[in-house]
Amino acid sequence: MLQLEGIVMRLVRYKESSLILDMYTDKLGMQSFVMNGVFSRGNQRLAALFQLSNILDFVCYYHENKTLHRIKEARSSIIYQHIHSDIVRSAVTSFMLELCRKSIHEKQSNPELFTFLKTSFVYLDRIEKLEFDFHLRFSVELLQYIGFSPQTNYNVRNNSFDLENSDFVPYNSQNKFHILPEYSFVFYQLLTAQKAELKLDTRRKIMDLIILYYKMHIDQFGEMKSPEIYKTIFG
Repeated sequence: MLQLEGIVMRLVRYKESSLILDMYTDKLGMQSFVMNGVFSRGNQRLAALFQLSNILDFVCYYHENKTLHRIKEARSSIIYQHIHSDIVRSAVTSFMLELCRKSIHEKQSNPELFTFLKTSFVYLDRIEKLEFDFHLRFSVELLQYIGFSPQTNYNVRNNSFDLENSDFVPYNSQNKFHILPEYSFVFYQLLTAQKAELKLDTRRKIMDLIILYYKMHIDQFGEMKSPEIYKTIFG
């Protein structure tokens, strides 16, 4: 048996009362687990415990040669205050979870990535006033932990981000992978954690460009559904 901490990334109901869930864990990376009796009569505690984005401490029966591991017992590691009840934070959470599911597949320990994800979800829950560009900053920072972080060589000459080669270059309007200079500068600000006041249309454009970058550099990334929900909520 193993004692783990994990973030719930995906839930699928299994048979009458069980759940299959994907969790990103502190010691084993992304793994799949089954928990029995979640929806048994009189067991509301477990149903509330196993929700998307929840951070759990749990004990499991782990077998290296298996792809599904059984959870023996679990409890909350962090108890959220707002994520599950605030529509805006819930929308941001959905975006973060979908991005993680599509970009994180490794089944080995990455303590830095786990800490980043845990810290990000807790910050999203606890911050008094949520920044409108939080999801953008999360998306850009995540790239550092999964090995696709762009270069930050922006300057007056290298004023366009090249989506294909992951660096800043002189803008060439004939190259379909070159981002317009005005958006490239915003992307550079996000990459270097600079404060940026972004209008709604700019945030939407930058989000589309970041997702395109993920799609270009991660095999079988596919289409994301949550950005459309996010756009609807924010107008």
